[in-house]
Amino acid sequence: MRYEERQPVADLQPYIQCLWHLDRTYTAEAEGERLWPDGCFELIFHYGHAYVYQGQRLPRAFVIGSLTRWHGLQATGRVRLFGVRMKPWGLALLFQMQVQDLKDVCFPMDEQEELNRNMQVKECEAKLAEAEVEEAFACLQTRLLQVLADRPPLQSSEAGMLASLSAMYEDPLVKDGQAMGRSSGYSVRHFERKCAQWTALTPKKLRMVARFNQVRMRIFREPSIDLHDCMHEFGYYDYAHFSKDFKECLGLTPLAYKEWLTGMISSFRKKDNHVAFLQDDSSPI
Repeated sequence: MRYEERQPVADLQPYIQCLWHLDRTYTAEAEGERLWPDGCFELIFHYGHAYVYQGQRLPRAFVIGSLTRWHGLQATGRVRLFGVRMKPWGLALLFQMQVQDLKDVCFPMDEQEELNRNMQVKECEAKLAEAEVEEAFACLQTRLLQVLADRPPLQSSEAGMLASLSAMYEDPLVKDGQAMGRSSGYSVRHFERKCAQWTALTPKKLRMVARFNQVRMRIFREPSIDLHDCMHEFGYYDYAHFSKDFKECLGLTPLAYKEWLTGMISSFRKKDNHVAFLQDDSSPI
């Protein structure tokens, strides 16, 4: 398994979290990927054996919408992927498209007119098919920079809204929807509508998945952490609420995730391999 990420150039960073590459061979022991909510949208080009989602074979280029619960992708054999992880508002703002209905779905990239036109999907598919990793990252970034150049600059009201959403997403324990609504220059109700228009999620749901991912990454980086200490560190006041968020987002309790992660790390180290996960923006262990 090989997983790599690259941070985009500064001009793209308000919209894009990272560019990434995964090369993985799925066996009977590792038959797919578990996807969890993180607020992001994924633009994915994949080659080799195709992923299957809800019984349907996915096309070469597809999009993972904003998720509110965990989903599964199945695969057998070798799969090679290049992806663009869009920040929760990145798809709506960069491509100037409606995303409210793009929730808990995987769909062909060329089904969306704005994506198909701006990403030049068939041309990208052909270029990435035989590209080396750095060449593929350069190709995707060049295309995205052209998309950015073709869109009008953000208006001041949009920039204020973007700053407020970014602050809430990065610090969900402190920044709630009402406080961010006031700081954005919009009314609280207007802020809630804009958040749903730009991210497909309500402010409450966006904060929930942001906090879940922060605590999940805390356990990922330190699997030996005491779960009750972790729970309190991230503002959960009872274990039932903590466990409910985990089961909804990951399909596992915090304890089950911790035990699974410890077992995976031990197994991969014995094989002199690296642990990497499709959505993780961290260095391999």
